[in-house]
Amino acid sequence: MLQVDLTPPQEIKRQKTQYFVGTSTKISAVLLVMCLLAAGYVVYRSLSYKAQIFAVDQRVLALESRRAELSDVEEVSKKLAGKYFLLQRYMETRVAYSSVVKELIARVPSEVTVDDIAFESGGKKANVSGFSTNPSQVAAFITELSRSGNAASDPAVELTGKNAFTDVRLETLSVDDRKAQTRKAGSVEYAISFKINEGAFLK
Repeated sequence: MLQVDLTPPQEIKRQKTQYFVGTSTKISAVLLVMCLLAAGYVVYRSLSYKAQIFAVDQRVLALESRRAELSDVEEVSKKLAGKYFLLQRYMETRVAYSSVVKELIARVPSEVTVDDIAFESGGKKANVSGFSTNPSQVAAFITELSRSGNAASDPAVELTGKNAFTDVRLETLSVDDRKAQTRKAGSVEYAISFKINEGAFLK
């Protein structure tokens, strides 16, 4: 059966125009939504990247601070290491003066009295002074000081074949009239100097 379209041409044109406008509107709306979604995603990623960058910056600052602290610790460690080395060297080269005095007293003859012991030159030299009721015993004292080997029974000091004291010298030998009344007749005052063999008395 033959169908005849009686729609006026103007109506057909209007319908086509309306169809194209509606389609364009829908496409525009879809594109707008897609653009908004894309823009939202870009903003989200941008904020995410900024947050990550901020976190990295904070870690860098923390590491910089940590490095500064470690640098201070390293500096202190170096100073302590230097002081420890000096202390160790001091302990290794420290003279046991108690052993020196023991060895000295063990060499004093019975008729010689020691009134004073003084260490000089950083402990490398000593001066001994006192008096003796017999002048010849002062000479015996000098001989004893110059003798090698141990005189005192100190296990920490080994002097076999070694001199405990060297360069022993009689500095003065005199009679003090002011003290003669309180001492035996013929008593003399003496002063003896000598060097300490440090290697034999190291702790």
